Amino acid sequence: MQRGCLKRINRKRGPDVWQFRWPETNPKGRRLYPKKIIGTLEQFPEENAARRRVAGLITEINATERSPSSSTMTIGQLCDPFEQSISFIRARGAAQPVPFCCPLEIKALINVLELRERTLVLLAASTVLPQIELFGLEWGSIDFAQGIMNVTRSVVYGVVGPCKTESSQKPVPVHPSLAKALTEWKAHCPYHEPND
Repeated sequence: MQRGCLKRINRKRGPDVWQFRWPETNPKGRRLYPKKIIGTLEQFPEENAARRRVAGLITEINATERSPSSSTMTIGQLCDPFEQSISFIRARGAAQPVPFCCPLEIKALINVLELRERTLVLLAASTVLPQIELFGLEWGSIDFAQGIMNVTRSVVYGVVGPCKTESSQKPVPVHPSLAKALTEWKAHCPYHEPND
């Protein structure tokens, strides 16, 4: 999983640019540091805007690195490529919302993902739940008929417990496209009982 770093680079001629670098290991085991210009300071006046652009690139880099033979993943491994994007989401009740992706970026991302990953991105993007609450969800938490999700537990360092605050336990609306993706994933998933 690549995280890389984003830097503002001063140029002698022309506007400053945002450059993204990430580590890779070539087939001989040598460490390389490829770089890519994300855009100019005029295109992305704030670092957060450039980071949102980088989130899609990180997903693309990690997808090419993933071994095609690996079919089993932990939830943590599944979330790793999206960790940088998810880090921009504000917790419910926080003073300032910080967007993590614009709708066009999310749409572009879900159009290229497989069912499992697409469902995870839709779940994270449309509910804006913190990771610990996403990990605590069970099929029984979702009321497809009413279109709501009852968040009653969280998972912190592998320990299942109640949500930290009362505001975290409020019902969360489920968008119809998320409900469709969850229904489709539930049909394919080997774990589809209410407590799974």
